[in-house]
Order: sequence, then structure tokens, then C-alpha cells
Amino acid sequence: MVEGGGAASPGPENIVEGPKANSAVFEVAGRIEPGGALRFRLEIPLQERPVTPPGEGGEIPDPEPVGEPFVFGFEIPVRPAPVVEVNQKVTANGITLTLERVTNSPGRPEAVICFEPQDDVRGWFPIGKDLNSEELNWMGNCLKMLLYDPLDSRSSVTVARIEVNPSCPSCAKEGEMIRGPWRFDFEVPGP
Repeated sequence: MVEGGGAASPGPENIVEGPKANSAVFEVAGRIEPGGALRFRLEIPLQERPVTPPGEGGEIPDPEPVGEPFVFGFEIPVRPAPVVEVNQKVTANGITLTLERVTNSPGRPEAVICFEPQDDVRGWFPIGKDLNSEELNWMGNCLKMLLYDPLDSRSSVTVARIEVNPSCPSCAKEGEMIRGPWRFDFEVPGP
């Protein structure tokens, strides 16, 4: 599993009623070639995890299996995720960002955003409603990060602000927020 998330009750007295949505993203072992439909199998074991009130300390018991796992067999087409070379520069408040490329994967769209180095900046972090910071991959002055939404034929990625010189354990001060926006508009070819 690459990542996952779900709904959980905040404590023993605040049980969330109704269905609880969960999501999971998996990476296959090896390489899958795009083409026709492939058969997949998803097995979901259920576990019971005790909820303990905060601050009660003590050892939290391991989750226990409950019943038999749910098993789903399904067939879906595997398509390539097109990469769009955007190479677009935008400058705001003296800082230039480049949207180098986007990967138009329906399940995990990504963008590579680059920062033009400056003498007084030792680090940077982009923030915006399009940018998902759950999974980051630094590549020198560039950052590969997930986007929240799949791309359409006419798309955009907006960086609302950048934290420069972000805080770290050995830094003396907090980072500085620089407001943009840096908006990149581009075309995504159809399938």
C-alpha cells in the first residue's frame, strides 16, 4: 500500500455513526504494461482496534482480526498516464517558479514545480489548494508532488503562497510566507 486514509471515531464517547469511507492506493509489484483489461484481487482484512481515551496512558493492545476478510476480484483496463511538458515560468513578488511537467494519471495526478535559487533562501515549500503535500519527492530545486484533482483538457495549477526558509530543529526562526499567486494554465491532450 502506498497511502491510505479513513474515518475513525475520535473517542469512546464520540462514535461516528453510519458508513465510514476509507481509501487506499496500491502499487503493484513489478511493471504493468498498458493495454487491455487486467484482472486484480483486493483482500481487505477487518480488525478491531480498542479506542482508549487520550491521556490514559498504558499499553495499547494490538488490533485483533474480526471474521473473514472481504475479497474483491475485478477487471479494469490499464492505460498509460500521459506526461505533459508544461515548462512555464511565472514570477510573483520577486520569486520565479516553473511548472516543469504534469502527469495526468486519473488516480494520482502529479506536478513537478521548480524554484529559481536565491542567495538568501535555503529552503522553500509551495502551498495551494491544488497541491497535495502528503507525498513529496525533492529533486534539487524541484519538487514532485501530488495534485488533488485529475486534469481536464484546459487545466491550471496554482501556488497560492510559498514558505521560504521553513522552520527546522536547528533553525533560529520560523519561515517567511510569500504570497503569490503563481498560476500555471495549460492544455492537456485528450486520451
